[in-house]
Amino acid sequence: MPPSSLEASKRANLRKLNGDTTWLLQIHVGHDAKTYNLLIDPWLSTSQQVDYHPLFSAQTRVETASFPSLSALSQSLANETLEAAARERISKPEGNGAEVKGAGGIDAILISHPFSDHAHPETLCELIDQSRPIDIFCTPQSFQAVANLLNGKKMTADQRKAFKLHLMDELRDRGDSLDSITSHKQDDVPSGLRLLRLPAQESPWTHGPAWADLHGGVAIIWDKSAVVYSPHGILGRSIPHALSQAHCRTLIQSFDRQTLPLLRLATGPVALGFHQAALSCFTGGQAYVPTLILRTHDEHKAARGLVGKIISRQGTSDEQAREALQREGCEHCEIRSLKAGEEVEVGGSI
Repeated sequence: MPPSSLEASKRANLRKLNGDTTWLLQIHVGHDAKTYNLLIDPWLSTSQQVDYHPLFSAQTRVETASFPSLSALSQSLANETLEAAARERISKPEGNGAEVKGAGGIDAILISHPFSDHAHPETLCELIDQSRPIDIFCTPQSFQAVANLLNGKKMTADQRKAFKLHLMDELRDRGDSLDSITSHKQDDVPSGLRLLRLPAQESPWTHGPAWADLHGGVAIIWDKSAVVYSPHGILGRSIPHALSQAHCRTLIQSFDRQTLPLLRLATGPVALGFHQAALSCFTGGQAYVPTLILRTHDEHKAARGLVGKIISRQGTSDEQAREALQREGCEHCEIRSLKAGEEVEVGGSI
């Protein structure tokens, strides 16, 4: 492999794993062949997702996932680690090639919401063969749902041992710098990496009781890179200004606006859409101003139940999103919609 290709492999990449909202963030760590593999909202199994009861909401994915299970993904990642180490040895014939630290595989899972299209029971309940437990990082909204799943009847004692549950710390706008945030050591992740939740700053009295559960986000921060993940959409005021100091600023959110007209007083918008959420990240003197916006959670799944019958969707195409950015004078931001298996670079190594 040419040196330029080797250097490219030591970057951070986001890979989409299904047509909905499952992602894999791979960050190269240090000077060896180790990559930190963070799996986001895994729904790999072909089984449907059900919220509360099939009569209320049941959905089946249309696009096949890149991997059918956690085990298949873990094995593929382990193979990638071995192949990367081999390339390092070939590029350094004097014997100074990298040693593999760790066996590859899935290092951690991030669960953003309690709903089963984000914390898919059949995917998470699979018995995964790894030499070490997988850390699961949760928001307050998703923590109890995942804890109930791990302690439920579907999980055996051996399956529970495969996971270690964490509640993510909160990141609010307190005037911190990006460097001060990443310099704070977080347990169970590589030094220099932070996984932090971004609570919605809007009041439930004005925006509805479900707003906080739906429209917060998660910040993944390392080096001079930041990824804000909010599949249902987050408003710019909820993103601390320190993240605007990152050189690579990625926003992952739904482009389509989705509402439940019959339940709007309880839920408000289910997904805010590009025009309300993404554009709000460009306004204000200390706005996040993404350099890359990735579409997620917009798959037109096969739906059954009440929600599938009453949900209303206002679609936004990539071209419409680009035109909206141009009208705001923000044409420097890249818009991408990835298919399962496709990836994009989102920053440097740790």
